[in-house]
Amino acid sequence: MKAAAKSGPASPAAVPAAYKEYLRGDRTDLQWPLRVMNVPQAWGTATGEGVVVATIDSGVDRTVPDLAGRLLPSAYVDPATGGIVTGNRPDEVGHGTHVAGIIVGNNDGRGVTGVAPGAKLLAVNIQTSVEVTTTQVASAITYATAKGARVINLSLGFLDIATTAQTIRPICAAVKAAVSKNVVVVAAAGNDGTGANTPQAPASCPGTISVVAADSSLRPASWSSFDSGVTVAAPGENIYSTVSTNRTPQGFSAESGTSMAAPHVAGLAALLLQQNPRWTPAQVSARLVETATDLPPAGRDPRSGAGLVNAAKALGVSDDAPSPAPSLAVTADAYASRTVGGRDVFDQIMLHWVPDSEAQVTEYQVTRWTAKGKTTTTYPGDTVRALFPNGPAGYQVTASTEDDGEVLSAPVWFPMPDQDATPVYPVTSLKASWARNGSVTVTWANPAKNRDHADEYSILVNGDPVYLAEGLNSLPARYTIPAAKVPEGDLSISFLIGASSNQDVAETSTRLAARVPFSGTAVSAGKGRYRVNLTLAPSRRNQCVKRCSGVGAIVAASGSSSFSRIDSRGAVVVLVSTKPVKGKLTVSVTVPTKPQLSGKAVAVPVA
Repeated sequence: MKAAAKSGPASPAAVPAAYKEYLRGDRTDLQWPLRVMNVPQAWGTATGEGVVVATIDSGVDRTVPDLAGRLLPSAYVDPATGGIVTGNRPDEVGHGTHVAGIIVGNNDGRGVTGVAPGAKLLAVNIQTSVEVTTTQVASAITYATAKGARVINLSLGFLDIATTAQTIRPICAAVKAAVSKNVVVVAAAGNDGTGANTPQAPASCPGTISVVAADSSLRPASWSSFDSGVTVAAPGENIYSTVSTNRTPQGFSAESGTSMAAPHVAGLAALLLQQNPRWTPAQVSARLVETATDLPPAGRDPRSGAGLVNAAKALGVSDDAPSPAPSLAVTADAYASRTVGGRDVFDQIMLHWVPDSEAQVTEYQVTRWTAKGKTTTTYPGDTVRALFPNGPAGYQVTASTEDDGEVLSAPVWFPMPDQDATPVYPVTSLKASWARNGSVTVTWANPAKNRDHADEYSILVNGDPVYLAEGLNSLPARYTIPAAKVPEGDLSISFLIGASSNQDVAETSTRLAARVPFSGTAVSAGKGRYRVNLTLAPSRRNQCVKRCSGVGAIVAASGSSSFSRIDSRGAVVVLVSTKPVKGKLTVSVTVPTKPQLSGKAVAVPVA
């Protein structure tokens, strides 16, 4: 098992005050697992008080308000020795903090509430090393046992196959030792139900309570691993809980996995141990099994074990069976609404959601919080996505249903730390000028806001790229387009500046009048004679005080010349006697009555 990738911190300051206030209000309305597990009914009997639950995970963010007063001194894997030492290391990925909120989130009418809000949590951070080993996990189990944990939650796994039997042996040995000392060990079964469905340890270790995931419709999650060793099922899809600000600046997120199912069972185990302090792990497991609500198919089965855990029934306070709780999963992603110069421009946010399969939705409302305020937009009931301007914002979708009232999604913040929404700003003062040799010099000013973000640019002439630079630490302020890359006629010059981190692109354009008034082509009209078709550039045509139609023009080539008149399209057609050089004729045009239309010689390609 490799340690989860680390991400940089996200700035909480980006979260609008009104959105932060909403998040910190009582958000148990977003915690469907509490309802389907009948947890609130159980709190009148036990809250986990006096019970220590340990998490072997990515640590915990000790600054999270919902965990205030719930945390014991933490521990972590010492990268130098590989041993477990007391002390705190930050939760760089948020996983351990999410698990912690599910177990011991405070029941204070603020934020989220854990299954066992009266319990204490001992967080052992095993993701402080580059590679997490089974020996380190085993050491963490032993450490938690020695520190008085009565329940250990393991939302992790290592492949349990013949080739790794020796590798996982330390974990199973540590589980066995912990169980012998009256510690309940709960482990996630895995998320490979649609793949090879390979068993994993510690869920496969004897004595462990193996937990699979169920969704809000009380069905086993399709992706949840399964086998005959599964003990029970618990909510594991779209679970709203606390996370570190390294995961999202809003401090909460909805996650899915058996990693989320296991802590629901660990929290329930803490309730049972407060009620029955002398119970053994076997007694706790038996109680969970005998009071679980059977899920289809009937009887114990590999997909859900004995069924969905029922907190109220396990504590003997109610026989109510759990009922499905409609839910709404929402995701936000960067969206490219257009392409510039062959590159996608990610200038919008796509919010997309998955309606509950049982809910009859009549309409959706999308609430969006930004620094400018809060807005709400209504959509028809068959809508599944919506587009919004790019930039930091919080979103929540509310589904109005015929039978279940309003169904709220978990709020989602965009961007997450791995979703860079930093905009690229277009360059300013873009100018283009001709040089004597026919090259074009382009100059610009790069806004200071692009510093340390924009690292590439390209220049297009009449829509065709003529230059591309990538991976720059700093952008230059000028570039000269070689004459060979400059087409005849008027020029439309576009400057694209971008960021490789999120593929955002900003465009600035300018125009440059043609250096030579006329351009065109020539075709053979017999031996030594050519029909020359010339056209005024639009910018030069605009220089005519009156219409150019009928104005006389003299076209000269190699000593011969011909007279013609400019037609209504700005074109002049003549026959000249000359000899092409390298497939081109060199001609010059003189317009006696309009000297501004006379210009330098132009090379006309012979068709």
